[in-house]
Amino acid sequence: MSKRRYGSETSKSREMLLDAAETLMRESGYAAVTSRKLASRAGLKPQLVHYYFPTMDELFIEMFRRVKKRTMESLDNVFKADDPLRALWDLTANRPGVILSYEFVGLANHRKEFRAEVAEFGDRMRAVKINIIHRIMQERELTELPFAPSFAVVLLDSLARNLALEAELGVHAGHAEAFENIERFFRQFAGAAADA
Repeated sequence: MSKRRYGSETSKSREMLLDAAETLMRESGYAAVTSRKLASRAGLKPQLVHYYFPTMDELFIEMFRRVKKRTMESLDNVFKADDPLRALWDLTANRPGVILSYEFVGLANHRKEFRAEVAEFGDRMRAVKINIIHRIMQERELTELPFAPSFAVVLLDSLARNLALEAELGVHAGHAEAFENIERFFRQFAGAAADA
């Protein structure tokens, strides 16, 4: 991809285009993000799309990097929450975020350079989440969990994303029971911390 910069990175029009791209992608999938639809959604002239983003791949990369930055900022705030484990769950289970992440996975499946960026961020985010679990355990003087922290993160990530995606599709069978068990896990974790 081109390393050239077009237009100012702090431009209001550029931000409007990135906002519109995220909305279009969540609503209709990444294939629906065309320069014409994007300009229309942002209320801008179509030529501005390519002024700021010479290729659609560059738009997708910038959009992903912006989402990545917001996600890392949110992860930084998880540990400050009264219930960090629940805050981590809520962040991961955020339905608009889950839909967007699956669209990025779809893009990564078709664009190898984009795949490398998505994979790198996935590993980085997973490592941060595992570190959050370790920090919670240290702060609460917990010596063990029912699962290793890395497995707990993989399990919670997978479950949160799957439940959010299914809910978005209108699938709800088994969700009530899943949420009951998740709540039980959170209560056990909080109880173990209180007993420590």
